[in-house]
Amino acid sequence: MKVAFIAACPFVEDRGTPLRIYGLAKAIAGQGAEVHVVTYHLGRDAPGLHVHRIRNNIYTKTGPGPSWFKPILDIMVLWKTMQVVKRHDIKVIVGSHFEGGYVGYAAARMLGRKVIFDAHASLADELVAFKFLKRKGVRYWIFSKLERFLVKHSDAIVVDSGLLGSHFQAMGA
Repeated sequence: MKVAFIAACPFVEDRGTPLRIYGLAKAIAGQGAEVHVVTYHLGRDAPGLHVHRIRNNIYTKTGPGPSWFKPILDIMVLWKTMQVVKRHDIKVIVGSHFEGGYVGYAAARMLGRKVIFDAHASLADELVAFKFLKRKGVRYWIFSKLERFLVKHSDAIVVDSGLLGSHFQAMGA
């Protein structure tokens, strides 16, 4: 089996999302799957995995948190994902966190593949925690709707807590 993980972040870095993706990808590779990770241009090697990076560019932030520049990087990751999935005839795409989830969803739908959404937070609530938006208002409502769309339209969802699973079930997942 061939699997593509979408790591719309610096990969590998010693922090939450990149380490989660690395651990899951290594576990799946350890079961005999051929694992490809499509990621940003930043990060260090990941032995045992096929890592495909976008072109180097001016973005240098390796820490967590939102940025208005990341959607540009995510479009680049989508383009690279399309190339990797077609070239290696990958059937399953795992989109980690929301950026990776949306890239994985878009690639899967355009290429007729299955997408698994690997979630470990609520998008809108995380953006509040990073002080990127306030809990009330139009921006919060928009990000809540984006979260709901991905939850409802993924072929499968992996969560790391019962609380998050309950949150998504309340959305209709």
